[in-house]
Amino acid sequence: MGKRMVEIILDGAAAGAIPSYEPGATLTGHVRFTPDPGVTVGAVYVRVDWSTRGKGNTSRGPRKQEKLPMPEGGQAVEAGQTVEWPFSCRLPESPWSYAGQLISIVWEVTATVQVSWELDPDGVCEFTLRPSVK
Repeated sequence: MGKRMVEIILDGAAAGAIPSYEPGATLTGHVRFTPDPGVTVGAVYVRVDWSTRGKGNTSRGPRKQEKLPMPEGGQAVEAGQTVEWPFSCRLPESPWSYAGQLISIVWEVTATVQVSWELDPDGVCEFTLRPSVK
């Protein structure tokens, strides 16, 4: 199995920073995929969900998953070629992101690229969900 790179780029996010979005806002971005060797992509799934981290039991929120449009029969991607698929989804109103001493609530966008005959590579991008301070 070769290297398969999946990145999630959120629109309006500064490089290296964790972007912040308001509850109910529309999250937009794109999935960037660069395979080595070449593959046929059957589907791309984008999922937005939250989880708890810290001491004690972990919990996950309901997942909101979207299958991105793909040509019938998939999309062939040559080795080293980079392809991008745009996505957008409306964010829920809660729970807000939180970072405490015992527990944190973390929001993430996960993209999974379904490829033939191999493990499906994925990429994850963390973001903050909180109301704006005015």
